[in-house]
Formats: sequence, C-alpha cells, structure tokens
Amino acid sequence: MLQFGMVPAERCDIWRLRVNRRDIAFLKFILEGYDGLAQLTTVNAAKGQVAVMVAPGCEKTVRALLDDLQKELMMTIDG
Repeated sequence: MLQFGMVPAERCDIWRLRVNRRDIAFLKFILEGYDGLAQLTTVNAAKGQVAVMVAPGCEKTVRALLDDLQKELMMTIDG
C-alpha cells in the first residue's frame, strides 16, 4: 500500500497543477519544506504537469500556499 507519511495515499486529495517546467523543482522544494503537508509528483515534465498529494485536513493551508505562490509563478490549479 502506498503511503504519504503516515497517511494512506487513498485518503489524500490529489490536485493537478500546470507550472512552467523550470519551476517544478522549486515548487517541490517549497512543498517539502512543509513536512507532511503535501507531496509533489511530476506527471509530465515537458508540459509542466504535476500532481500534489494533499494530506487530509491540510487542504486550506495548501490552497493558501499555492494561491500565494501563484503571485510569483505561472501556475494553473486544475483541482
């Protein structure tokens, strides 16, 4: 069974994002700085498609963080 930290992956929300491919590593680094909040996986690096696995109960915090990062990065949150 795939787990994210101590939470089974099937309990996490998965949000799809599109970012400039040059910003994928930066975004991953930022999310990793918030231990256990969210985890980023690259879906298609060439197209800048990533998936963010959000821990249960952290949705509002992650959304606020991504909204703030949108001021600096070209990013589209698909859900």
